Amino acid sequence: MNLRKNIAEAYHRAQIEDTKDVLPVLRLINTVIVDRDKRAREEGNVEGVSDRVIFEVLVKMLEQRKMNFKSHEEKHETDEADQETAEIKLIQGLLPRKLTEIETIQAVDRTIKALKATGVRDKGRVMATLRKNYNWGQMDFQFANSHLVKKLC
Repeated sequence: MNLRKNIAEAYHRAQIEDTKDVLPVLRLINTVIVDRDKRAREEGNVEGVSDRVIFEVLVKMLEQRKMNFKSHEEKHETDEADQETAEIKLIQGLLPRKLTEIETIQAVDRTIKALKATGVRDKGRVMATLRKNYNWGQMDFQFANSHLVKKLC
């Protein structure tokens, strides 16, 4: 999954459909990414920021919206709370779908089988393959690692 591409497509769709509630949030996200790209290029990274950095930006924005929602709810500001809810749903829609525990277990088991991993010494190879095959934010790698250790020991 390419987060940058997904955000650009969502922004383009919102412009075409003229959805006034979605455009400001997507503009803000684009502005933050462009700013991070600019800083990365100043530091010598020609390609700009990675999907991982974009993911972290989206997660931070999501956390901010959730805090704002809670604050508006406590103050009984329903219109503002509804706006925050809409923004939360939009940002969540841009993030990669997180695998369930069962899906993670299945992915680990498939990778163990594919690599013919037999012991703890193969753990690094299995985890490297999982990280290569699953995007940041898509898999809980701590859970995958704990399941992997149980399987290989």
